Amino acid sequence: MIKTAKMGVIFLLFLGILQGCLGERLNPQDPKGRHYQSTGNDPVDNDPLKVAAPVITPEEDVYNTEIEVTITCSTVDADIFYTLDGTEPSRDNGLRYTGSLAIIEEIIVRARAFKESMNDSDITEASYSFQVPNVTFSPAGGTYSSQRNVVLSTSVNETSIRFTTNGSQPGPTSLLYSSPVPVSQNTVIRALAYRNNWLASNTTQANYSFSTAAPIISPAPGTYDYDITITITAEEGATIYYTIDGTTPTTGSPVYQNAITFSGDGSTMTVRAMAMKPNCNTSSVTASSFSINTAGYTGTTIIDHTCRDISQIPEEWITAAKNTLHIAYQHTSHGSQLISGMRTLEAFPSFNNFYAFSEDGSVGLHLDSYDPIIPGYHDLITDRDIDETGNTIWSTATRNYLNNPNNFHINVVMWGWCRISDDDNITTYIENMERLISEYGPGGINPRAIEHPVQFVFMNGCTRNWGPTGAPGRAAAQIREHCETNNRWYYDFYSMECYDPDGNYYDDNYVDDNLNYNGGSNNWAVEYLNRHPGELVNTLTMGDGGSFNGCTSCAHSEVYREATLNCVLKGEAAWHLWARLAGWDSN
Repeated sequence: MIKTAKMGVIFLLFLGILQGCLGERLNPQDPKGRHYQSTGNDPVDNDPLKVAAPVITPEEDVYNTEIEVTITCSTVDADIFYTLDGTEPSRDNGLRYTGSLAIIEEIIVRARAFKESMNDSDITEASYSFQVPNVTFSPAGGTYSSQRNVVLSTSVNETSIRFTTNGSQPGPTSLLYSSPVPVSQNTVIRALAYRNNWLASNTTQANYSFSTAAPIISPAPGTYDYDITITITAEEGATIYYTIDGTTPTTGSPVYQNAITFSGDGSTMTVRAMAMKPNCNTSSVTASSFSINTAGYTGTTIIDHTCRDISQIPEEWITAAKNTLHIAYQHTSHGSQLISGMRTLEAFPSFNNFYAFSEDGSVGLHLDSYDPIIPGYHDLITDRDIDETGNTIWSTATRNYLNNPNNFHINVVMWGWCRISDDDNITTYIENMERLISEYGPGGINPRAIEHPVQFVFMNGCTRNWGPTGAPGRAAAQIREHCETNNRWYYDFYSMECYDPDGNYYDDNYVDDNLNYNGGSNNWAVEYLNRHPGELVNTLTMGDGGSFNGCTSCAHSEVYREATLNCVLKGEAAWHLWARLAGWDSN
């Protein structure tokens, strides 16, 4: 019994010695005897006499904008001290936490909580880094036709942007961005941004490519009864490549340097050309077809009510018109109906801007269309604007306009009148048009006609519910007969109000310019659209019930909403005229 008791004492002494030797390994303590933990991610300490470790939010990560850091402790009434310099927080080292911290640069937040009569908490820390947001480009990369000034930016302040324009990787010594970067040729801009105590942004890039404008072939394509000289022009600095053998030009084709002489009765030739500026993309191909017929051109040149379906025109000839025609169209209010119809075709979403046109030629067809283009005209209703030589004010104004070198690009002239009311006026109109043709048309006596001949298009006026034997009807018939006899271009505005697209004739029922007939009791536009619901022409006139509103304005044809069909059909006929002038043989 005594021996057993002695053995027990010895065993307890052994355990005490063992605890004394290994105690620091089994239960680590800092020099002050407090439990220490380097981060808040170690196993939870369940010591009820120890303050809970602080929690720092948000989580440590890389951010690209200022953040608000909060520190909390689940132990009630505990005081939190923190440091931002990497040292260990204590009551004597660091700052007492009183509210969220605004952090905007790379930093390490370390925190510990304290409370009287309890052991200090473990240390919690969170490391925060900041990276500059990526550089953005405005305008975005893409294909453009003229110089762009590119703005580089980031969404934070106090940054410096470094960039390159040769595709190389930018760095701290690359070009420093201070103002928009001008680009006018194929360029790759790469950029990154820096900020003190932040990580640099990722490298971003934008690719800019530039197209060359399509070259212009003069004179206008068509059939001539004399030998012609063909010239090709392009924007400054561009090289022109062309073919006359039917092939598509490439950079391996002949370079245009001198005018092309084209002669010989019965000859035909198609000139195709493209242009390219240094470090830019090649232009689209311009094509113009020419033929020589010394017996005179005998093809149909009448654009009337049978030419009002735009789907009949091959796309290549729409493109040819846009590439080659420069049209001066002077008009009064009735003549604006062509423009309203063309605007409707341009705006129709399904056409994807294919029928675009502009006054400066920057988009689509070059159409100078507003009254100030050729000043000094008067509506063709009286003889009061004829001078002593027999020239009208409008024809004299046309001469002044065409003689101006700034207008040498104009190769089509057309006048649109409101009313032509008596036979004397028609004779004067025809005589003045023929004088202009003899001076400025193909083979004309004016020096301008040698390199820049002009095609003149005759045009008549609107209906006035007087029937085919009334003055407007007689005038229309006289002009048409003259054009058919003399192989002139003729836009038969009058007939387009006399016939609906089904071919029904209304002038003998006294149709007017609002498409009313039978004394105004009927309107053929209303009747036609009711017979053709859901067809394209109905949508172009009335809209699609969504974002496309159809033809919403048509001078003198607005008593009924459906009457704006008048403008839609005349716009389609106008594109028939432009395509024919560009060389399309509709037969």
